[in-house]
Amino acid sequence: MILCSQAKLENDNKSINVKRGLKARVEMGLWPAPAPCGYIKEKRMDRKCETLIDPERAPVVKKMFEKVAYEKWSGKKLYHWLKFDLNFRALPSKKHLNLLLT
Repeated sequence: MILCSQAKLENDNKSINVKRGLKARVEMGLWPAPAPCGYIKEKRMDRKCETLIDPERAPVVKKMFEKVAYEKWSGKKLYHWLKFDLNFRALPSKKHLNLLLT
């Protein structure tokens, strides 16, 4: 019984520490998670990592919202447009990672 309560207390403390760390990153102006689709994270040693607009994916994301809003596209039609016409990938390619590291 004592071991279970001690494990729960330790788990609760970890949760509190993680939330405190995420809150601290937000207060510093940093995005505390991977960059959303349409953005990339710039990792540099001389300054804080910043979230920048991805020049390749941002226009596609903008077109997605415009097609849904103005042209009344369904999710299925949008999916087929992205997958088959544009060959769009949500995750960054290794090319982006190589550019950021150099």
